[in-house]
Amino acid sequence: MYGLGIVALLGLAALATVMIAERFVALAQEFWAALLVGLGIAVAWMADLDLFGVWHLAVRNHGIAVTLTGFAIGGVGYFWREILRFFIGFSRKTTDEAAVIEKSQGLRRVG
Repeated sequence: MYGLGIVALLGLAALATVMIAERFVALAQEFWAALLVGLGIAVAWMADLDLFGVWHLAVRNHGIAVTLTGFAIGGVGYFWREILRFFIGFSRKTTDEAAVIEKSQGLRRVG
């Protein structure tokens, strides 16, 4: 079961790395998934992480298993991104960020 936890945390780390890189390089929204999958595969190869071996599942080739684990890490990273965006949006909705900005800057309603 710890294999799933490792993949979840590596996915979160991959997401954090891509989010930091996004601050310095303007990335199009279309490249998020590809960048996360590429980073996930790189992390899996650097760590030599074989999730299928951890679960005692037979895979024909160790390289294929590590690459598929990288795809899983990238997919989990993308899942983390959507979950975090949901909670950020929910937080903005409940705190009514627009009303806070209007009050702090002394803006008036037009019309």
